[in-house]
Amino acid sequence: MPISSPSTPPVGVPCLTNAALDYITSALTACGSQSAGEPVSAGDAQSGLCILNQMMDMWNSMQLMIFTIQRLVFPLNVGQQTYTVGIGGDFNIPRPPRIEKYGIITNPTATQQLEIPIDDLTVEEWREIPVKAIPAGLCLAVWDDNNFPLRTLNYWPIPSANISATIYPWIQLTTFPDLVTQFTFPPAYAECIKYNLAYRFGIEFPGDMDRMPLIKDMADKALDQVKAFNTNPADLSCAELDAMSTNRGYYNFYADVAAPFGRRRWR
Repeated sequence: MPISSPSTPPVGVPCLTNAALDYITSALTACGSQSAGEPVSAGDAQSGLCILNQMMDMWNSMQLMIFTIQRLVFPLNVGQQTYTVGIGGDFNIPRPPRIEKYGIITNPTATQQLEIPIDDLTVEEWREIPVKAIPAGLCLAVWDDNNFPLRTLNYWPIPSANISATIYPWIQLTTFPDLVTQFTFPPAYAECIKYNLAYRFGIEFPGDMDRMPLIKDMADKALDQVKAFNTNPADLSCAELDAMSTNRGYYNFYADVAAPFGRRRWR
């Protein structure tokens, strides 16, 4: 029997929208620091806002808590090697916690632009380049010094033609500027914020300690769900598996066991 599409497509459930005070009130109730329906005092609300933003700041250092990586394009100036990244910098965006990938666009004005990946150098690899002020038509690599509040990107060789740079930065999670501004997060974040905040409140605002093991379990499960949701499975070819082999043996990906040295095939 053929499957037909419904005349009216199903409506997706919208993501939950909450303000900081909503999360703080819910978390305080969950950990037993206050009763349901009881208003949060002004002092506790401000302390809770500080703890909430500290938690969000911590999550910004965790790759699997970041739900999006963007592709951004910036022009490179002829003869300029270093570029700052951050508010007020050459790349005027909020300073990203990390930049995953880099590239260059050889002809930014072309209809079909060609993007070429370039190497992301470590500090040792940058140090080993003996002459850094070399001009060339294309950049081959970049070193990010991870500075704060502005990162500095050092491109090598120095571009002698009009090209553009592409970066793929983490887009950091929102911190809450006040108690009332409403924010929406992707699925699973609302519960994750609530129970991880409740666990922290159990330390800062002692309540029902008997609830803490259950809250910790809920917080860990919600955190795991968000991380699983943000995980992108990596493709692994047979050639890569073969490269993983050592002189002590080989990995049999059919059986998920190590094959002894000299026996690459299992029967």
